[in-house]
Amino acid sequence: LYGLRASTKKTTKENKNSQTQDYQMLAQNITNSVMGSIVLVYLLIYALIHTVVKVTLTS
Repeated sequence: LYGLRASTKKTTKENKNSQTQDYQMLAQNITNSVMGSIVLVYLLIYALIHTVVKVTLTS
C-alpha cells in the first residue's frame, strides 16, 4: 500500500512537470511567432520607407 502511494505521488509530480514543460513550449511558440511578426512588420516598414525615399529622390 505504501509503495503504491509513493508511486502515485511520483506520477502526480511527473504530470506536473510535463504540464510545466507544455506551458514552457507554448510560451516559446508564442514568443517565436511574436518575434517573427515583429521582424516581418519591421521588414515591411523598411521596404515602405525605402520605396518612399526612392520615389522622393527620383521625382
